[in-house]
Amino acid sequence: MPPNRLLHHTPHMDSPLLGVRTDDSRQEVSRKFRNSSSSRRIFPTVVSLIFVGLLTFFIVFSLMSMTRSNATILSEKGISDLNDIDAVRSYFGDKRLDIKDYREPRMEPSTAIRTRVVLFMLDGLRFDAVHTHPKLHSLLTEPSFQKDSVVLKLKIPLPSISLPGWLTTMTGSSPQHHGRTGNNSPQETLMDNVFRQAQNYGLRTGISGDSDWRILFTTSIQPLFGDGTRSPSINADDDDHWLRGSSYEKRDESWANIMFEAMMTPAIYKPRNTSTSEFPPTPPPHVIIRNPLTLPDWLGEEPKKIHREDVEISHFAYDFFMSYFEDIDGQGHSFGGGSERYTEAVSHKTDILSAFFRKLSDIDEMDEKTSGGQKWRTVVMVTSDHGHVDVGGHGGTARDVTQIPLVIFCNGSRLGQKDIANRVDLSKIDLDAETPFTSHDISATLSALLGIPVPRQSEGFFLPVVDHLIHNAERMKRHREDLSRQKKTYVSKLAGELDELDMTPMSDDAEELMDQMHEIEDNVTNRRIIRNFGISFGIWLTLMILMTTVSQCCTTVDFLIVFNTTPVQWVLHLQKRLNMRGEKLIEKRTSTDVRLQRLSLLTSLFTFFLYLSITLSSFFILFRFYRSHSQWRFDFTVFNSDHDTLVTILSLVLPGIAVLFLAQLVGYVMLSRESVKSRLYRWVEGADANAKDSQKEEMKRKYIVCTCQWMLYLSLLMTNTFLFSQAYQCVYLPYYYDTQFITPNIWSARFQSVCMSFLIAPLLLHSTLLHILYTQYLRFKIKSNHNELQDLSSPILGDSQKSIRSNGRAGRAALTSSGRTVMPDKA
Repeated sequence: MPPNRLLHHTPHMDSPLLGVRTDDSRQEVSRKFRNSSSSRRIFPTVVSLIFVGLLTFFIVFSLMSMTRSNATILSEKGISDLNDIDAVRSYFGDKRLDIKDYREPRMEPSTAIRTRVVLFMLDGLRFDAVHTHPKLHSLLTEPSFQKDSVVLKLKIPLPSISLPGWLTTMTGSSPQHHGRTGNNSPQETLMDNVFRQAQNYGLRTGISGDSDWRILFTTSIQPLFGDGTRSPSINADDDDHWLRGSSYEKRDESWANIMFEAMMTPAIYKPRNTSTSEFPPTPPPHVIIRNPLTLPDWLGEEPKKIHREDVEISHFAYDFFMSYFEDIDGQGHSFGGGSERYTEAVSHKTDILSAFFRKLSDIDEMDEKTSGGQKWRTVVMVTSDHGHVDVGGHGGTARDVTQIPLVIFCNGSRLGQKDIANRVDLSKIDLDAETPFTSHDISATLSALLGIPVPRQSEGFFLPVVDHLIHNAERMKRHREDLSRQKKTYVSKLAGELDELDMTPMSDDAEELMDQMHEIEDNVTNRRIIRNFGISFGIWLTLMILMTTVSQCCTTVDFLIVFNTTPVQWVLHLQKRLNMRGEKLIEKRTSTDVRLQRLSLLTSLFTFFLYLSITLSSFFILFRFYRSHSQWRFDFTVFNSDHDTLVTILSLVLPGIAVLFLAQLVGYVMLSRESVKSRLYRWVEGADANAKDSQKEEMKRKYIVCTCQWMLYLSLLMTNTFLFSQAYQCVYLPYYYDTQFITPNIWSARFQSVCMSFLIAPLLLHSTLLHILYTQYLRFKIKSNHNELQDLSSPILGDSQKSIRSNGRAGRAALTSSGRTVMPDKA
């Protein structure tokens, strides 16, 4: 609270710090300032700090929600019930659906084909690279390759970030279901996935690539012991590092060596027995544990460099092998999706793919000679987790980051000559064409090719290539029955846990069931947003009343003067009826008080809108030039790297700080000029007479304090309204009330709200700091001037007090008649 409210009325002093009031009408208003206690002065500061804490909590909460794991839509028990192995085996059986039991037409048992799937995950590969990149396009259009392959376009769910994309690929569930929305702090997923189902049915799986894969699927990846088995996460440490990212070329080379080594060395498969005292196993002395989250069951040394052309394929006993490469994404972050470095990274991965495809026929024929005449058929799938915009970055809603390619190749399958719906014509790609396929479909397709059940939380369907790779009608019937049962069980569990019992699924058609699931999601999303809106509105209204009451009672802000409208008159009339004397308060306010309050409010509003317009304009102009590309939009793509994230935050904060500093400087310079102080005094007092310097200084200080108080109130009002506008997140409450459903609008709004909070923060902190500084400074000045007053006037005050003591009421009457009134010290 400004110190003017602590002033003592003393007759012969003109200093504004001593609160001179010569007429009775102004004494009534100044009494409001004088009678305030120190506890009331602290109220505005406490309210301001509450809002600072709320805004800080919102920023931290939102960033954590967007970059880490969130609560899943289903409960942990619900997910566990869906993953029950016995429930699946009750209708699917305890054996995979392979060629031995479901023979292909015109195929002898002695040459029966067992399907193996190899998946290449090229992190950051854009969809248009299959057409625009020369080397990759040349590989895909080479006649011997094209006749046995098909290229499809897939859409990915938001957010378009790596770890959420990996989980969607392997589980078939969207980020809003599996809970992962960012790359920070990975942990094992609860959701069912291809690795887990392969393990349940005795298939042998292997991976090479980033260590986060092992963390996400720790207990789902089949644990192996034996010669030739390596950690999938050996990382080269001598790659180049740049401002916005790193090169992973040498790391990718190491991971490729692990993959080719798996083709040359036999492995002994021994499932880990967690019930024995030997678990976890003691690593050999030479093993280096690089990641403490990786259990020591792998060889730790770096694999020797392998010349791919000299690889002698002797053993490749994996039913499902996934190989991950990261350099394309690293170059995209560092230099952009349209850069030469990005193109070179794609070329390097194309060389690895070409070397593998050249050895593929050897892999397929190898087992015919070593496994009792049984041939293998290897299906190769090449895909990505997200794309990159031209200047680098992903995570948003742009077309370049939400569309990925899927290349499917199988020797002798003639897929290139089949009539497959919505296949991509590599001679003329339409980047704007819609596609019915999504990355959810990869997990379902992998499961069908491997002959295992679909992951229990999958939202995907079988891609049309499945019908051209599995020709046994009875087997496809079993797989479609499994897909239908999985969808029906999943939707039933969702309807039960989300209180949508009237939406219990009745259909057996998988597509109708997924439409029903999306309807349930929409209903629950709308219901939760309405619920959060009501909670947020109640909190907003409570805080609105609190800050308005505190501002009216404990600061110089006076709403009854500024907004003397019909609603205010109703309030005053109610106060009068309740004997609250509100009518007298408004009657005692003079025209001078009205003009001062309104001038301070106009100044605050002008500064407020100037701040918003300049900060927003400078941010958009800066990023239009800093990261200019054809699909630029205000979404998560702006957070391309740690460097760009810092630049984004500084571009939101620094212009606001500069505006506030300049406004403070201009105000100080202007109010230091005598002409401005004279005009301010004449305008507020409504008089043309010359005023004393002390009167001008009084008016200037009262104007500054009142303007600062109005700025504080406007800052609190904007912060409160901003937090209320985030009703879909309900930042005030724990995760239970968080809306888990992620739509493009909600995901973009989350990012934009974080940016807006960084933009609001300087104004709120500046207003709070000014309030504290002005209050403390003016309190100090009042105390100093009051002490000086006591020293200068002690003889007069001493005589007056003696006269009062000796003459009683007569003495006080005499002093009053002489025109002087001495008020006791209440400070």
